[in-house]
Amino acid sequence: MSTMSFTKIEIRGSKEYAYEITSYWDKEKGMSRQKKRYLGIVIDREKKKYQKKAPQKTEKLIVDFGDSFLLEQFFEENGLEFFKYKIS
Repeated sequence: MSTMSFTKIEIRGSKEYAYEITSYWDKEKGMSRQKKRYLGIVIDREKKKYQKKAPQKTEKLIVDFGDSFLLEQFFEENGLEFFKYKIS
């Protein structure tokens, strides 16, 4: 069984996405087929550098905004204890 692979760059909007295309022979259909595997967003075409995942954003506590923030400020101004739970 002989397979052939190559990298294909697709442009969508202002970003370039890299895919590995692998050709193979489908015995049932009697024809060649292709499988496509996502490699990531293209960082550098010449060096073949791809970034698969976006950088992780830091999570914020619910008390950092919204109604919970108002409650936290109220408790602090009035000398009352307010519990913060860290989400892990």
